[in-house]
Amino acid sequence: MSVPPAGSSPPTPPATTPDLRLIHFNDVYHIAPQFPKSDVPGGAARFVSLVKEYRSGKSFREQPELVTVFSGDAFNPSLESSVTRGTHMVGVLNSGNIGVDVAVYGNHDFDFGVEQLIKLKSDCDFPWMMSNVFHNGKTFAEGEEYVVKDVSGVRIGFVGLVEREWLETIVSLPEGIEYKPCAEIAITLSKLLREQEHCDLVIAVTHMREPNDIDLANSVPEGTLDLILGGHDHIYNHITVNNTPVIRSGSDFRQLSYLQGFKRDDGKWTWTVTRRDLTKEIEEDAETEKLVEGISGELNRRLDNTVGYTDVELDASFQTVRSAESNIANFVADVLRMWYGAEISLLAGGTLRSDTVYPPGPLRMKDIVLTFPFEDPCVVITVSGKEVLDALENGVSKLPALEGRFIQVSGLRYTYCLDTEPRIKSVEINNEPLDLERMYSCATLGYMANGYDGFASLQVPAERQLVDEEQGLLPLQMLRMWFTSLRFIHRMRSKKKGEEEGDGKRAVGEVSGSDAVEPLAKVARSSSDGLPLERHQDGREVEEEDETGSSRPGSREGTPRPGRKEHIGLDILHKRDTAIEQKVLDLWQNKGVHISRGSAIAPKVEGRIVKVDREGVVLVD
Repeated sequence: MSVPPAGSSPPTPPATTPDLRLIHFNDVYHIAPQFPKSDVPGGAARFVSLVKEYRSGKSFREQPELVTVFSGDAFNPSLESSVTRGTHMVGVLNSGNIGVDVAVYGNHDFDFGVEQLIKLKSDCDFPWMMSNVFHNGKTFAEGEEYVVKDVSGVRIGFVGLVEREWLETIVSLPEGIEYKPCAEIAITLSKLLREQEHCDLVIAVTHMREPNDIDLANSVPEGTLDLILGGHDHIYNHITVNNTPVIRSGSDFRQLSYLQGFKRDDGKWTWTVTRRDLTKEIEEDAETEKLVEGISGELNRRLDNTVGYTDVELDASFQTVRSAESNIANFVADVLRMWYGAEISLLAGGTLRSDTVYPPGPLRMKDIVLTFPFEDPCVVITVSGKEVLDALENGVSKLPALEGRFIQVSGLRYTYCLDTEPRIKSVEINNEPLDLERMYSCATLGYMANGYDGFASLQVPAERQLVDEEQGLLPLQMLRMWFTSLRFIHRMRSKKKGEEEGDGKRAVGEVSGSDAVEPLAKVARSSSDGLPLERHQDGREVEEEDETGSSRPGSREGTPRPGRKEHIGLDILHKRDTAIEQKVLDLWQNKGVHISRGSAIAPKVEGRIVKVDREGVVLVD
């Protein structure tokens, strides 16, 4: 298999006509370009343009029919899916736009429940597969066990395989699920497809981590599978294992793979694979662009308001939050802990979903929603030191795989080693060694407290639930209120010093392990019921002015706000000493939340999570 380097050159036909042509992609969430000014903005409209060029462009009219294969995760999470419950993606995937021919279910396709997924699947004009998971004797969620397609004289058999690990994360998973090993099903179905269905080749379409795709390729006899097209990892990578190409094609409509297959005289296949980045030079398909704008345009405008600022890059990339300490995860874990006055907080890295490094500058409501799209409320529980240790061990158990169970923390520090069992080497809480017998108050999310992703130790009885899911806020609500509290403190600068210090302390909160729901919630509720909304003189509501000082769309530009002495914009970012009273600033920083100016944040990576070798020597990746 040859793999040309990434690039933006237009597609060119091969010197020799292939016997089969495929497009592969996986894990698409955001239909609009997320970074329109970057060199690779992506977006569904560009993606459709490129697919249409490969399908029917002048250079390819004499080529075999194009087959488009999708490896799962489309219906969630995204801004749009939080409103549409996945329906917005059906038209994008169907014929007339991308024109998917066959797909496998991904874990996030189940986020709105099995019934909703079956409805979405029925609205698609292509089949979804689930070959190795069964429910009451039938394939799970009405997926196809396999799919056969005749394409330009080639008969292709497709099987859809998923890993066991993410099945455990599905909240709506019913009882009676039977999981069968991928290799076992691959061997059985390959034999059936070749002998009974007379297929020329068998392709596994998978949604599982790359190590599991590698295990699959190594666990079946050579020639069982002609190709493995994978998803679940948001990376672009091609490798060959046991003479079987294993391919994953990036994410979020920013990459795709174009494959050309050549059947040899001995019946085996050779492949050329071209990576295509969806660069800004690719023209957007007009009809798809209209579809995208209709779905997300108004929603994006409403969520484009600035809620705060960051002085530093915020690293929410999957590579970081699922394998190492992250500065934005530190910030969120701190807010979660301080909001409820807990001693520690535990935050699964998979909670942060945007897979983005945010540059210094304004933070939009959109950024918060993209990072925390799930309806997963915060909870507070009491846990023993042993239960904390077990949760941390589970968090590092799958490394180096980038699993969402990797734990980001506040109020504690832990070290781990990948070459020992157990992997956790030390844990400190408030600079003291973890006491396995002591009970600690712990702020976390309902997903973890319900035992998903292996967090059985956090599934405590009702009497140890201080704040349950009915009482808890969603992370995006909490963060929105938190930025409101900063702006509230900023306004208090006009008060006399004694009142300012008293209110400041109450707003920030003297958190202690025994305090229940107290400090940050109080100031957030005291300001616009926790919502960062103010009113112009004409009565209309806006959230925040943009970085130029102009009001956002929907407000009357230039109308002053009652009692507003100066706006919180980029000018305030340069007034470090006057943007917030220094004593309040120091109090926040002493609690582990770093605020540089006004409503700006500057969280750090500060050694909360440390990787060591067998001798305890710190390792740096």
